[in-house]
Amino acid sequence: MKIFRQITIFAIILFAMTIIGCRDFLNPVSDKVSPGGGRHGDFLYAAVGYDEIAIVLYTGNIIDVEIPTSIRGNKVSMIGNAAFRDSKLTGVIIPGHVKKIGIKAFSGNELTSLVLPVSLEIIEEEGFMNNRLSSIIFENRVTTIGVRAFENNNLVSITIPESVMFIRTDAFAGNQLYRVSIGDNVNLGANSGGFGGNFSQVYNGEGGTFTRTSLGWVREE
Repeated sequence: MKIFRQITIFAIILFAMTIIGCRDFLNPVSDKVSPGGGRHGDFLYAAVGYDEIAIVLYTGNIIDVEIPTSIRGNKVSMIGNAAFRDSKLTGVIIPGHVKKIGIKAFSGNELTSLVLPVSLEIIEEEGFMNNRLSSIIFENRVTTIGVRAFENNNLVSITIPESVMFIRTDAFAGNQLYRVSIGDNVNLGANSGGFGGNFSQVYNGEGGTFTRTSLGWVREE
C-alpha cells in the first residue's frame, strides 16, 4: 500500500508538471522558447533553420519599428508572409541578417522611405505594395523583386542594383516613375516589370539610365 501511494503521488506530480509546461507553451504572452518558435515582445517568430528564425507576426501598435537582429542567439533571417501587413507602420528598420521578405510582409502600411539591408536577396510578391514609398535604397545583393512588390507607392526615381536578375510582373506598377537606372540582362516580367510603356524595347537587356518622356522611355546618353 505504501509503495502504491508513492507511485500515485509521483504520477500526480508528473501530471502537474506536464500541464504547467503545456500552459506555458500555449500562453500567448509567454517568452518561453518552444522547439518551433515563440514570442519576443511584440514579435512572434518561428525557426527556419539552424540558428535562424523568421518573424511571422507583429502584434504591437508602435508604428516606427526596429526589428530585432537576433532573438535568444538566433539570427532573424526572414520576414514571414503578411507579418507586418496593415500595421500602420510609418517607419521600419530591417536587420542586417534578413535574406528574404515574404509575400505581403509589409503591404498596406504608410512607409515613406526604406533602406534595405545588405543581406537581402529576395523580395516576394506584394512585399511592400500599397505604401507611400518615395525613396528606396537597395544594396547590391538583391536578386529578385517579386510580382507587384512595390506597386502603388509614390516612387518617381529608382536605382536597381547590378545584382538584380528578375523584376517580376508589375513590380513597380502604380508609381510615378520618370527615371530608372538598371543593370544589364535583367529579366523583366509583364508590363516591363511595372515600368510600362516601351521600356522593355528601349532597355533590351543593356543597362543604363532611362527617362520617361511624352513620347515614351528614352535612354540617357
